[in-house]
Amino acid sequence: MDPKKIQEWERARLDDPEYYSHHILGQWSDIGEGQVYKDWNFDWQPDPEAELLYGLDFGFASDPCAVIEVRKRGKRLWLRELTYSSGLTNDDLADVLEDNGVNKMATIYADSAEPKSIEELKRRGFRNIKPATKGPDSIRAGISKIKGFEVHVHPDSKNLIEEYQFYSYKQGTDKPIDDHNHLLDALRYAMSKHRSGPIVALPTLTR
Repeated sequence: MDPKKIQEWERARLDDPEYYSHHILGQWSDIGEGQVYKDWNFDWQPDPEAELLYGLDFGFASDPCAVIEVRKRGKRLWLRELTYSSGLTNDDLADVLEDNGVNKMATIYADSAEPKSIEELKRRGFRNIKPATKGPDSIRAGISKIKGFEVHVHPDSKNLIEEYQFYSYKQGTDKPIDDHNHLLDALRYAMSKHRSGPIVALPTLTR
């Protein structure tokens, strides 16, 4: 078992024992009252006319780099985990994006705390990468925004499903524990500035 996962679970056990105890309920089960997101669907039949964008949470050593594909149509979202990996340089990350068929003109919202990384990806050709909007209440606002959608998750997105299971509020508060949230942060970034607009079909790249 991944030692980093064990460390995350141990932190969860100390921060919120009740939340931790629900992990044994099994895959894809809603955890309980403390779970941030509930009632997601685990299927993959996106609307062919859905808008396509991506969210990116940078990481390197202790935290993974997380990239999520988001397809949006009306009040429905289809989510797919693209990468969840530690030790990636920005050049490695650019290769990962290309290998996953991310068009270089696709809209990518990334963690605004890393402007240098954003610029390096732009220089690798991803010209439409943008810093996500962050602020004092951006986490709560972003969560609230996502809760307004019917969400579908690709069943092969195992790390995203695990984060969905574990991401919970601190007991007695409306603030989530800062753990099990790398792909979910990437999702918030993807939705941080996005507004509905003309749908542009981008071809899938292959290598």
